[in-house]
Amino acid sequence: MQETITTEISDKLRLRLTGVTQKLLTKRYTENTEGYQLYLRGRYYWNQRTEEGFKKGIQYFNQAIEKDPDYALAYAGLADSYLMLGGYGYLASGDARPGRKQQQKGLSNWMRTSLKPTLCWRR
Repeated sequence: MQETITTEISDKLRLRLTGVTQKLLTKRYTENTEGYQLYLRGRYYWNQRTEEGFKKGIQYFNQAIEKDPDYALAYAGLADSYLMLGGYGYLASGDARPGRKQQQKGLSNWMRTSLKPTLCWRR
């Protein structure tokens, strides 16, 4: 009985994961695996939501950008880090301006590399 249920659920999920959804799940935002790993480390530290975590995240995002200068997610992480440092009061608002510049550069790279708007929140 349990196997039948599992098979039915699996079959139904497969149907939903075709077409556009399948492409989104397999989309790579960088071909540089080292850059991707650095980005993930940056997000790990960013998610700690501490001053030290944000600053360590910035280091990893910068390293990811060095590996792939067109990696829009790394620019987004860098911008997020600066903005959160300012938002949490760890930096004066004027000192968080590098985040705004990184947002602009990341958006420019995102548009230039024709990434689909899958990085945006959906309602």
